[in-house]
Amino acid sequence: MESRSHERQFWYIGLVAWSAFILAVTLYPYDFSTASYVVHYPDLEQRARPAWSTVLDFPLNLLFFVPIGVAVRGLLGSGRKSGLSLVAAGVLGFALSAVVESLQLELPSRVSSTLDLLSNTAGAMLGAAVFALVDRWTREAVASSYQAIERTCLRLPVWLPAISYLLVALVVAAW
Repeated sequence: MESRSHERQFWYIGLVAWSAFILAVTLYPYDFSTASYVVHYPDLEQRARPAWSTVLDFPLNLLFFVPIGVAVRGLLGSGRKSGLSLVAAGVLGFALSAVVESLQLELPSRVSSTLDLLSNTAGAMLGAAVFALVDRWTREAVASSYQAIERTCLRLPVWLPAISYLLVALVVAAW
């Protein structure tokens, strides 16, 4: 019973952390027109999307949301809940993606798109489906990972990660 509790904690922390990472990466006001490593388009409007961006966006968005589906599947557990985890991963992926795409409408350096919404949702569902295929192996890896995390990170004082984060955020903001 204790093992399942640790496992749920692991997946919950992973889900929250990856969701926060997605929000941070997708909402950071970054000017892609000046930092393109593929080709530079100085004459395009800021909100226009280069052709290579559309081709790369779908698979990258799909892969970006796979961990959401994996974490949802891990939280719900194995067994007969595979259909439920697929639906739950799709709903959560859609909701998170809808928030991101809605907020990107307000950022001049970002482009919101329905295709992103669909690929993000499909990525979350793909993550839940893939997890179902490698369920036993994943659960064993999670159990050993959680034990390693518990031996190191969870014994730190609670305030230490918070202070570390604030210092890093301060340095990045100042830069």
